[in-house]
Amino acid sequence: MERAFWRSGAVVVSADGRAGFLISDQKTITVDAQGKVYAAGWDDFLPVQIFCRDGMPVSFSHSLLVPVVLEQTYPSCFALLATVLAEPGLEDVPSLVAVMASRHDARAYRLQDEVLFAHREQALDDAVSA
Repeated sequence: MERAFWRSGAVVVSADGRAGFLISDQKTITVDAQGKVYAAGWDDFLPVQIFCRDGMPVSFSHSLLVPVVLEQTYPSCFALLATVLAEPGLEDVPSLVAVMASRHDARAYRLQDEVLFAHREQALDDAVSA
């Protein structure tokens, strides 16, 4: 899978059920246990599902994301997504799946392990050469 597949602003879900927005191929905006928005790194938030329409990730503009990170707290990562997507009923993975399907005609795709491994190896190579 090409690097372009990691589209900034795309909605992703981690293996442990947290949700967020990609801001780069190695960072995801999500919410920590204290309700603060932060940029989770690759090892902390490995996205294993990404929402796509017609094979391409559905992306949300940074202009929508910027206001949500300015000194605000959220009870959960789903409250963050509900704010950006203007969907007050978004509370968990099933409701996220329903919203993305009905409003954006998007489905969650599981990223293949070999793609994740190759991408992680590339990140390690980049860090070593820096």
